[in-house]
Amino acid sequence: MKQLARAANIPSSDVDDSDRVAASLRAFCLRTAIFAIRSLHAELVLYPKPGLVSPIDNGSHTDMDADVFMRSLFSLRHYFIQITHAGAQAVPFSVLKELGVQAERRMLTATGGINTHRGAIFSLGLLCAATGYCHAHALSLSAI
Repeated sequence: MKQLARAANIPSSDVDDSDRVAASLRAFCLRTAIFAIRSLHAELVLYPKPGLVSPIDNGSHTDMDADVFMRSLFSLRHYFIQITHAGAQAVPFSVLKELGVQAERRMLTATGGINTHRGAIFSLGLLCAATGYCHAHALSLSAI
């Protein structure tokens, strides 16, 4: 990288800084995605919750169980990284929407066509995108 910087007449310290910023953003996106997946997992394992799927029972669902939810969670792990990064780049909503549509396709493939997390793909995805935007623009976040 430093050789490339010298060839482009860019001070290597600037390249090192940009590498650090990029690495910091990647780490932030990964941490955010981990929080998103953990929150969906926490919702799954919460019991009792009448009518909803848990590891204990299927609630009122005959078409899904905890294993299907786990396959769905696994299929979404990269989506939350991608949408957080997209938010950090302040991409247009159409790009966020396309990322969500692709995530939905992966979820439906992983679950055999069962909608386990369509709402989370949209709502939690937009929350991750907003978090990425705030991080990239040094805007503070609070629980309130």
